[in-house]
Amino acid sequence: MIIKAQRISYSDKVAINTNSNVADINKCNASDLNEIKNIINANATELENVETEVYDKNIITVGLSANTDVSIGTAWTYYTLNMNTLNASIGSKLTFNSSTHRITIGSGVSYVKVSACGIVRGIANDIEINIRRNGAIMGTAANRWTNATNFMNLAITEILVPVSSGDYIDLAVRSGATGTVVVGGGQYTKLTVEVVD
Repeated sequence: MIIKAQRISYSDKVAINTNSNVADINKCNASDLNEIKNIINANATELENVETEVYDKNIITVGLSANTDVSIGTAWTYYTLNMNTLNASIGSKLTFNSSTHRITIGSGVSYVKVSACGIVRGIANDIEINIRRNGAIMGTAANRWTNATNFMNLAITEILVPVSSGDYIDLAVRSGATGTVVVGGGQYTKLTVEVVD
């Protein structure tokens, strides 16, 4: 939302007459009125520029539509988590492709904040979720689980990440043992990216 600043819209003034009973120093002449108008209108333009920057939000959250099995064929290998649901999005500088399971960075973006949360189960060993930029790990949440039946919570708090146009952010899973990791869907597993600069 952008609030439109108010401006003075009258045409520049010219002197019509003077009052000889009032000292010149106490008179408001044409140049005074025009100076006031110009200052107010310049400030209005500056205010609108600030408001545009404040309200130009770009943030996106994606998730899983249902519980998802991730087959860990090799221990300590990263497996892309197939995020397939756009939960919410503001702005146009971040886009989500449910086929590649990636959030792509648009033009003019140099820094983003990333965060993620999820629940996992299925392997009685170390299990991680990882936020990646172009395949490189930016943040990790890990836990060792001795009970393969119950879900455990994993969360990555906000991390500031430098980016360029065309970079992508995704979520990956890995474990210290082979087997099947079940990642909770619905409201449980999310990836959020927000443009900072």
